[in-house]
Amino acid sequence: MPINTLAATGETGSSQQQRSFPSGVFSPSYGTLVLDDFVHVIRSPSQWTDEEWRHAGIAAASVVAVGALLDRRAYDRSVRMRARENEQRAKNFERIGTNGTVLTVLGGFYIAGRMGNAESMYVAQDGLASSLIASAVITPALKLIVGRKRPRENEGTLTLSPFSDKNSSFPSGHTTQAFVLASTIASHYDELWVKSLVYGLATMTGVARAYHGAHFTSDVVAGALVGTYVGKSVAAYNSARRTNVNSTFSIMPTITSGTFGIAMQVSF
Repeated sequence: MPINTLAATGETGSSQQQRSFPSGVFSPSYGTLVLDDFVHVIRSPSQWTDEEWRHAGIAAASVVAVGALLDRRAYDRSVRMRARENEQRAKNFERIGTNGTVLTVLGGFYIAGRMGNAESMYVAQDGLASSLIASAVITPALKLIVGRKRPRENEGTLTLSPFSDKNSSFPSGHTTQAFVLASTIASHYDELWVKSLVYGLATMTGVARAYHGAHFTSDVVAGALVGTYVGKSVAAYNSARRTNVNSTFSIMPTITSGTFGIAMQVSF
């Protein structure tokens, strides 16, 4: 009696592709989600393709190039341009990158999510996870390892004291947080005006930090790259998991005249 080979079939459709409504950021499972996101962000470079490594190399080279060509010049120019009427504007933009502002904005998305807007809840979930990963782990680690002196300390652009100062200049923490928020929101909304607005505000945060002498230009560029990478990586990873939340796997026996076998069905 012959045996049929395994057969695999896949089903697609709007019912399977729809994402389940999120449970929020205070559910017991959210801590697990944040931990999974952290592991994904840290491990993902080991799974990058050659093209992704080229992109990473270009990003790193751009930070070095900006440091070599612009750090000193941009800082000297910011000192000459500093004027009282611009101080408050710069401070207002700097606030975008503070933890308080990030949590306030994400809180607004959370409230909208609780009122029934699933996409807003996704922004709150992904944004908070990304912010925690960037501000509590990656940025402090880089600051401690690099130990770069801040511009206002007047010790030059290349003065480094590794493992001596967890609040050193490289990368810009405010800029990292601003771009975490911007990239998370931009990942969930396709409208060009939304992307332009959030990335524009994040860019002004970095400009304001350099204007005040808190960071060199390369610190700001590095912060923007780190924030964008973490925000986009977490949003894409979580989106894929939500889309596949209704995936099913089943095995059923099949019997026909003179034969029997097994049919495997995967729905996604």
